[in-house]
Amino acid sequence: MTATPAQHTETQTTLSHIPVGNPFHSTKPCLNSNYSPSNLGKPTRKRFTKEQQAAIVFPTHVKEIITGKLLGDGCLSILPGCTNARLQIHQKDKEFVFHLYDCFNPLGIVGAPPKEQKSIIKPSGNTRISYQFCTFLLPYFTGLHLQWYHKVNGRAVKVVPCNIAELLTPRALAYWLSGDGHYLKRDGCIQLYTNSFSPTEVDQLRAALLQNFSIESTRVSAGVKGKDQFIIRIPKREVGKVQDLVKGHIPSMMRYRVGL
Repeated sequence: MTATPAQHTETQTTLSHIPVGNPFHSTKPCLNSNYSPSNLGKPTRKRFTKEQQAAIVFPTHVKEIITGKLLGDGCLSILPGCTNARLQIHQKDKEFVFHLYDCFNPLGIVGAPPKEQKSIIKPSGNTRISYQFCTFLLPYFTGLHLQWYHKVNGRAVKVVPCNIAELLTPRALAYWLSGDGHYLKRDGCIQLYTNSFSPTEVDQLRAALLQNFSIESTRVSAGVKGKDQFIIRIPKREVGKVQDLVKGHIPSMMRYRVGL
């Protein structure tokens, strides 16, 4: 989830000994895991026949978009009493949420359009407005759930898949940045908010960036008091690489997240 920029302390780590496929995981549950169906539009339990399920083809570009969202605040969940999983999208950028809905709608895997949700921010009492939708329950998402989640103390916790280097394409990176990227104009750098992943997983993602795109980065303390959370910082000298890589894929309304 995107966080408010804070004071950070850089942690220098060596990536040469970190396997990109290291299947370590964090112990922080997905923040969206407690949403009920009533919170996320309807219908969510549309029943497809096996033939209908087999007819749904996920194009490569849609798979890459899903990867990018799962690296950020996209969430997979399996409802009580159900076998299959669904994808939930929930964030404040209205135009971007509707863009994602339009990407999935032609496949016939979503129902109601995004809904506005208002919540109270404590202790300020300010109102937060966000937008959300979810897909239907499908075997494809069940397979992803097995890949992206582990059971920890009886709860489903999001993890970085061991094959993340294979999944991290320029388009996947563009959509990851669209949700969790932040361009710091003052420093000319880009930060990726990976707070929910363990330090090992953060380094696993950095190793994938280096291996796939020759993008160097550092692991930085998120500055959250009392919590062992880290983000990825891409320095100014590497930002041009990132921009060239994602400019053909990142949605126009989110280009500001990489300084474009």
